Amino acid sequence: MQIGTRELKNRLSYYLRRVRESREPIYVTDRGEVVAELRPVANAGEDGEVLLALAAAGEISLGNGRRFKGFKPIKPKRAVSLAGIVLEDRRVIYFLDTSVLVKRYVTEKGSDQVRRLLRRDVEIAVARITEAEAYAAIARAARMNVLTHEDRNRAFEQIAEDVASARVVEIPSERRERCARPRPTVAAAWV
Repeated sequence: MQIGTRELKNRLSYYLRRVRESREPIYVTDRGEVVAELRPVANAGEDGEVLLALAAAGEISLGNGRRFKGFKPIKPKRAVSLAGIVLEDRRVIYFLDTSVLVKRYVTEKGSDQVRRLLRRDVEIAVARITEAEAYAAIARAARMNVLTHEDRNRAFEQIAEDVASARVVEIPSERRERCARPRPTVAAAWV
C-alpha cells in the first residue's frame, strides 16, 4: 500500500493501527516517489538479538540486569533543583551553520536572536566549510548590490575574526564522501 505524506499526516493514528494489526508495511510517497516505509516493529526476540550483536561489537553496553536498590531520597536544606544545577554546570556549545552565522552580518529575519545569543558568553562551533560559504554569500550580496563594498569588506573582516575565535569542526573525509552519495530510501519503525 502507498500513501502520500499529507494523507499520512492527517490520518497517522489510523495508519499506525493498520500497520500494527496487519503487520504489512505502508510506503509513504512524496510527489509520487516513495520516500519512507512505515513497518511493524520486529518482535522482542529479534530486538534482543540485535542488542546482543551491538554489545558484542562494542557499540553499546548492556546493564547487569539488577534493579536499583531502594533509596530514601535526601531532603535538601533549601528548595533547589538539582537537575537545574546539572544543566548549569554543562558547557553548551552552539553549532552555527552558515545560514545562521550570516544573520550576524546582515540584518534579516532571525538576526536579533543570533545577535542576542552571541552577546552572551557562549562557545560557538562552526564547520570548516562555513567560513567559505559565508564569504561566498556576502560576496554575492555585494555583487547583487544588496551590500556596499565597504559593508562587504567589514563583514569579511568580522567573519575571519569570528571563525578564528570559534571552535572549528572538521568533517572527516569518509563523512564528506557519504554526504555526496545519493540518499537511500528511509525506513521508519513505529512503536
